[in-house]
Amino acid sequence: MSTHAVTGRALDRGEESRITEVGITGADETVAPRLGVEQGTPVHVRRRVVTREGVPVHMSSSFYTADVIAAVPELAEQVSTGGSRELAAERLGSPQDRVLEEVTSRLATDPEKDALGLRGPIVIVTQVVRTVYLEDGRIVEVAVKVVSGTTLQSWSTPLR
Repeated sequence: MSTHAVTGRALDRGEESRITEVGITGADETVAPRLGVEQGTPVHVRRRVVTREGVPVHMSSSFYTADVIAAVPELAEQVSTGGSRELAAERLGSPQDRVLEEVTSRLATDPEKDALGLRGPIVIVTQVVRTVYLEDGRIVEVAVKVVSGTTLQSWSTPLR
């Protein structure tokens, strides 16, 4: 189960999120096909760095289409919603159906190294691309999360 479903919070205990950017960007080769738009199409982005006990743990960027922003205008502001995809699903009138998480490893970019406090000429990160689907088939969010390659990522999925 998600942290939000269990606790009503989007973060684990001891974690804090700092929004670093809210704005509009062109959908890149990762985001565009998942949102069902052409590469370069303007989409809304919210970027944040999550820390645990003051130490950067991961950075993530959430991408939304204009119809989601119309339903949840708070996502276009530099404020915490405490569970963006849950709020969007509620406002769009369709419950969340499923989440697809795609995990890859790659070299860190310099901005990622800086944000996460990673050092070295060659740094491996783990990237998790999460696509959230509503029951009516719409995609409510595509999020790209980046963590140090040495950070354990784990999920628990209830089977009944």
